[in-house]
Amino acid sequence: LKLRNYSVEISHRSSWSLIIFTFAFLGGAVLQLRGALLHNFQSTFEVSESLLGLVAPMGTLGFTVTVLAVGLAAGHLPVRNFLLAGAIITTAGIFLIGLSPVYPALLLFLVLRGLGSGLFKGLDRPLLNHLYPGQFGRIYNLHAAAWALGAASGPLVANLILSLTGNWRIVYLFYGSLF
Repeated sequence: LKLRNYSVEISHRSSWSLIIFTFAFLGGAVLQLRGALLHNFQSTFEVSESLLGLVAPMGTLGFTVTVLAVGLAAGHLPVRNFLLAGAIITTAGIFLIGLSPVYPALLLFLVLRGLGSGLFKGLDRPLLNHLYPGQFGRIYNLHAAAWALGAASGPLVANLILSLTGNWRIVYLFYGSLF
């Protein structure tokens, strides 16, 4: 009987870990798309370089505000509901970035994606710490590696999709479908 409970606990832990590491991988990829696609944003929306400089801060703004607020309250929140909300908001933000009709909408949707990612990221490390007590050094390194692999692959995938389609919007629609 104890063995059965242990295997269920491991399966439960593995499922949560897979979700968290997948989100880290995809989140890293999507975050790094901005740099690879800046020229395309400038061409599509015909904005100056100074306005183009708002892309990174707007994405970071939503993320920072949310990750701080959620991270501070992590022990008091319904984790599953907040992770699900974060994933849904992130996915919606990514799709909407790809569908942005005007530059201000693109910036707004970058903030939205950041809010969703921050909601998820504010809880993923505390959850990993709970799932792997005493192993947080190893598990955080794996988490960082998942993010780094995603971050390295994002621009490569973006350039591949651009070379095949010539359309930056498809890059975001592709990643939105992966989320």
